[in-house]
Amino acid sequence: MFALQTAVGSAAAAPTHTLKATQFMPPLEQLIRTKDEGSNGTIRNRRSRVQGVQADARTVTVELTMAALKELLKVLGPVATNVITPSDMNFDNLAPGIPLTIWQLHPTGDRVAQDVQVGSIQISVNSRANVTAQISFMVTSSQKLVAAVTAPVTPDDQLQFKHWWLKINDVLYKPETGGVNIQIPMQVVDGANGTNAALADYPVGWERTDSPTITTTFSLPVLVTALRDAYEQNTLVKVESGFTLPGATPKTLKFTVDTAEVNSVNVPSGMERVVVPYEAVGVSEDTLAEYEIALPA
Repeated sequence: MFALQTAVGSAAAAPTHTLKATQFMPPLEQLIRTKDEGSNGTIRNRRSRVQGVQADARTVTVELTMAALKELLKVLGPVATNVITPSDMNFDNLAPGIPLTIWQLHPTGDRVAQDVQVGSIQISVNSRANVTAQISFMVTSSQKLVAAVTAPVTPDDQLQFKHWWLKINDVLYKPETGGVNIQIPMQVVDGANGTNAALADYPVGWERTDSPTITTTFSLPVLVTALRDAYEQNTLVKVESGFTLPGATPKTLKFTVDTAEVNSVNVPSGMERVVVPYEAVGVSEDTLAEYEIALPA
């Protein structure tokens, strides 16, 4: 379960969205331990000292819903009229994106973590299956959950293979598999915090190391001329992909990359059926943004 925070250091009051996890985050913190090196006249094995807690990327695997994906993508912000474009600004000092509060209910112990950053969202679309995602949560600290929380009801908006679509240079294709890989590069920032015993074991936050990227992967039973030429001639293509949930009022979430480099075209060389995997990553060209994400209203 998770909720967006309004400020660094202030946990959200209650979860707003439930993630349908198939693999949980590690429930325990990884302690940094060292042993004293100074001699005290003996050779006995001495206890180690806890120097702090290791900040790391904790990965959870989920079956992805439209509501959860829409909310998670907001960390890329800012969101203007349901459209997300790249930003050169951090949300706050030591917080590249909007921080989250994460609650995890687990048989070995319930945990809560605040000021969590999203490091990556790797969306996988496999044939005739639910859409899944591996989400890397950048965690500096977590604590035992003391007060019980109520999980928000998950809406019936599970994303599926049959909801995905793909366009290359405005031409609609029918991919057999694929996905969208969103990377938000950052590194941990540590610092001594000796006047605050409750926080002294933990790093102080995160800082951006590069701009976020969106990479679209897809497999087609054809060698697309435009993609082959873009790969061989190092030119750019327009890639659009997304999910559309049918209904009286269809809901569409769309990723648009107007300037995408085709990094990979793996044409099979054997005698098997021809299925060509492609990879295209958004880049910045002149004043054009690397991507645009249109969220459903």
